[in-house]
Amino acid sequence: MKDLGYMPGFYDVHLTGKNTQFLSSNGLSNSKDEYGRLLNNTDPINLEDGTKIEFTPAKFAKLKRQGQSYVVTNPGNYLPDIQIPAGEYQVTYRGNLISQEVSASAKAGSVLSLSVTTYEGTVIPKSTQEDNFNVTLYEAQGKDSGNDNGLLSVQKNRLVTVSMMNVVDKNVAILLTPITKSSNSK
Repeated sequence: MKDLGYMPGFYDVHLTGKNTQFLSSNGLSNSKDEYGRLLNNTDPINLEDGTKIEFTPAKFAKLKRQGQSYVVTNPGNYLPDIQIPAGEYQVTYRGNLISQEVSASAKAGSVLSLSVTTYEGTVIPKSTQEDNFNVTLYEAQGKDSGNDNGLLSVQKNRLVTVSMMNVVDKNVAILLTPITKSSNSK
């Protein structure tokens, strides 16, 4: 990255041309930019012919709201108290996901995931879905009916890392609705 003139830091990434398998770990595609990608001097950049990427310093704009919910439309890293207040959230999604199929020849379905991570991008040690540091949303067929909601504990001094894998519907968005004390007691 240094050889290309980029300093370590957070960047918004825009992809043009065909999709790439090398930078798609969080779901970057030609239809979904990735926001707040953490780059360091040792990150390798490999691209297929016909693919171009543009890095711009991350803007970390506040998340848009839909009613009481914060709306995440792109994969990437989000900053608590700058883009979304720290607190407890009910996590759901809107839009159409590709259903997970149960067969040896099935293609991968859509997966939306949120993790509370350190600023170095590592998952908090021993974190599990039960402590509300990880949420995975997907649709499935058969006995596994998928998962369409979860709880996330957004904390200060942590990143919220969002992955949107195999998402075809450009309108897919993750909704984070604050859990208030009155909604906990119902």
